[in-house]
Amino acid sequence: MNQAVLDFEKAMTRHLKNFQDPKRVRGPRPEAQVAVSVGLQVELAVRHRKEGVSNYPFIHTSRYTCRDIAVDEAMNSAKKAGWTHVAYVVTVDKVELSK
Repeated sequence: MNQAVLDFEKAMTRHLKNFQDPKRVRGPRPEAQVAVSVGLQVELAVRHRKEGVSNYPFIHTSRYTCRDIAVDEAMNSAKKAGWTHVAYVVTVDKVELSK
């Protein structure tokens, strides 16, 4: 038991000396990776009236990657933009967002 404690103390002092040595050589730091932001681009067909004949495209880019949340955000954005009726969802595509 006593020998194990002595070996542990020797190992710890050796590790501490190596850690505290200012001349200790470190390897090159890895380059910081740039995270690519990905989102969804939702295209909706919108109308001013529910019975309207012509659909107009409304494109919204969302930072969310969940399809349901992105579509809901696009619908709310279309309502805020003044479109009273969302006819249907045309496409949902992944896009890279610029920072």
